Amino acid sequence: MPNAIEVVKIPGAIMEQHPRFKMLFRGQLWGEIYYNMRGFIPSHGIPIPVDYGTGVGTLSIGEVSLTIIKREIVRANQEWKMRDRQASIPQELVKIAKSLLAVETKFYVHGLGLGRGLRQDPFVESSEDRLVRTLAIIGIHKIGVETNPSRRPELQGCPKFDQLLGPMWNGPGKIRYETKAVYDALSY
Repeated sequence: MPNAIEVVKIPGAIMEQHPRFKMLFRGQLWGEIYYNMRGFIPSHGIPIPVDYGTGVGTLSIGEVSLTIIKREIVRANQEWKMRDRQASIPQELVKIAKSLLAVETKFYVHGLGLGRGLRQDPFVESSEDRLVRTLAIIGIHKIGVETNPSRRPELQGCPKFDQLLGPMWNGPGKIRYETKAVYDALSY
């Protein structure tokens, strides 16, 4: 798989002291990297993946050495490869893998005030749809699903919520969510 971002040296004029480069994003001209007063600068920043709009954001790093720009391009290329890998995994395959790996999945939500003390009794739901509907009633909304390929296979495709941390693996067939307050209290 070719890199999403490529840097190609532009043959310079005789009077230029520093080389110029053109930056290609997915084979199309994105901008130039040129030397300014104190260092090199990408004219339109470095394209990075984001989860909104067109899916392409810009990393602006100012005037820095060429080494730093190349390092940031390597990082951005790694992020683009991970994004491309995620997009190539069909969601049906994720559902099949979840059904093969998990027994009956139960969702545990800690910190909703349904018990006493710090380790209060968690809210438990056995259906993802009912979990989403129940949490929506109390003002906690689904904001997407877990797609990070570096996370456990059991977590792939699990819902993510705006006021909860998670999903977290809690043992075979158990997916855990926590409020920030419970997470902070139990982490110390």
